[in-house]
Amino acid sequence: MIVNTTYLEKDLVKKIAALVGEPFSFIERIKMKGIGSSRMIIEDFSPGFKYCFSANMSLRYCNFELRPKGIMIHFNQRNSRYSWVIPYYRLNMFRSDFLSIHADGEFLRIRKDKHLKDNSKIIKRILTLKEICLCESRIIY
Repeated sequence: MIVNTTYLEKDLVKKIAALVGEPFSFIERIKMKGIGSSRMIIEDFSPGFKYCFSANMSLRYCNFELRPKGIMIHFNQRNSRYSWVIPYYRLNMFRSDFLSIHADGEFLRIRKDKHLKDNSKIIKRILTLKEICLCESRIIY
């Protein structure tokens, strides 16, 4: 779900919380040693993001925010802030020449450079939390 989060309304906050959970508390953030990434450069994106990015911008940046049941990828366009809300069960990440993030038929390709290398710990944490969340939700008979 790609949403404009410049101004948060109560209905939107409830939808986001239903998909990826409430934000971590201050104590949990300290225990986890942070829940966000620094900025990374977006190399390419799917057509669903066209209204979020203007055609004439050369560099586009994004950052990750961890939530209990998913992640949020934030990016800015002029005076607007957009967020891509992804529950763990819909999240797919691939590493090749880029870090490619796929969910709901949309994708972002993040440039493989020093910014991505600096954020490798949070990417590993995302994959670990995804595995934990999916294992907890699985029912074994």
